[in-house]
Amino acid sequence: QDVRSIGVYFANSGAGSLIAFPAIVVDSKSPYESIGCEWSIGVNSSDPDYILTDKERKRCHPEGSMVLPREYNPLERSWCRDQALNPYRTQISGPYFDAFVENLLTLTIGRAVFDRLTGKFIACTLLDVSDLRLAKLMRDVKSNLSNSPKVALVRWDNGAVIASSEWDSTNATNTTDIFALHFSI
Repeated sequence: QDVRSIGVYFANSGAGSLIAFPAIVVDSKSPYESIGCEWSIGVNSSDPDYILTDKERKRCHPEGSMVLPREYNPLERSWCRDQALNPYRTQISGPYFDAFVENLLTLTIGRAVFDRLTGKFIACTLLDVSDLRLAKLMRDVKSNLSNSPKVALVRWDNGAVIASSEWDSTNATNTTDIFALHFSI
């Protein structure tokens, strides 16, 4: 119940593919915005060449294009990019809008998979937690504290609110930061 999904999201020669549990039912009405694959030109410490070849990179949708989930490519999502560019670190990404469920903010924890012999990028791993579960946790914490304080789970690096007792993300069209909630710290 706490974990929304787990999966391995493969590069698949630039086309992307995935194995996820539970299975993902694709809602073809909710497009996601591609970040493109130009980021893969960068060299990381595990792969002395490019992460994707020019031919593989051309299989990605251009940056800024809206893509239907049936054409999902994990390489076009920031969480996978961050893993691929940081091969020896577990990454925590989000909150960001889920590609398969409309208006669902998600927090992803994962790490890139590289071939041990060649150093070639293979896949990104994913463990997703819905912000709805985290928001419930924040409300439960608040109800157990005296004086009804404001409670929030915030990213230290950029102030992004992951969940809060003061923010209803179910109707959100954008993420928010701690300063927008007017918390006094």
